Amino acid sequence: AGAPASLPEHATSRLAVVGLVSVASIAGFKRALAKLPGVGVVTVASGPSGDFIFSVSHSPKTDLRAAVPTLPGFSASITGDADGVMTVTAADPRDAS
Repeated sequence: AGAPASLPEHATSRLAVVGLVSVASIAGFKRALAKLPGVGVVTVASGPSGDFIFSVSHSPKTDLRAAVPTLPGFSASITGDADGVMTVTAADPRDAS
């Protein structure tokens, strides 16, 4: 009590990603997320509409909104953010030619 509020050690963000069509591209996107500064654990599950839900444990200072579009090879863009889930459209790397 009386101590100044501090940032939590970890935050968790959820990304609903559409556009990844192969197991290799899903695994590659997961690896690329895991390599971002401040990111710890990344898990992925199938979403309800053909999307994939990536849960990302990260530092509270990590700005996924800024970092995701910089992931190499995926041409990723943030297309929405509602109910605690960031919506991302990404291209399968083999199709991004």
